[in-house]
Amino acid sequence: MTKAKLALSLLAAILLPVLWFNGAAIREQWEGAPAMTLQARCANPQLGCSFTLQGQAYRLSSDQPLRAGTPFFLTLEGPGHKVSASWQMQGMEMGPNRYQLQAIGDGQWRTRTALPVCNQQRQDWELHLLIDQHRVVLTLSERAE
Repeated sequence: MTKAKLALSLLAAILLPVLWFNGAAIREQWEGAPAMTLQARCANPQLGCSFTLQGQAYRLSSDQPLRAGTPFFLTLEGPGHKVSASWQMQGMEMGPNRYQLQAIGDGQWRTRTALPVCNQQRQDWELHLLIDQHRVVLTLSERAE
């Protein structure tokens, strides 16, 4: 076997498992994507807002007013096995900002998060929650500061 063929074989032996594992993670993310999305409004996260998903009641609240770049705690009350959140705006890529909520007991989930800084000064935030395999998009009515 020539050196070139040996190098190519070694490269393939290294790259194939890496590509397979990364492909599996991407497939899991896309195949796990929910078929339906619930959309709701949240007038003031600091006062809390409620929604119903698959017949179960949920309540989301923040510990302080939402300010871009200022960390705050989000708490979700309701059943689930895995919960994550990300901040988005219509038609704008906000970059990676997925937060895993941690179970804190009694059906409560919590994370420390912050609104990304928007250089266009827009305030039309959406909180995208992924509760198990169900997506919830909460449109914030409160003007973030």
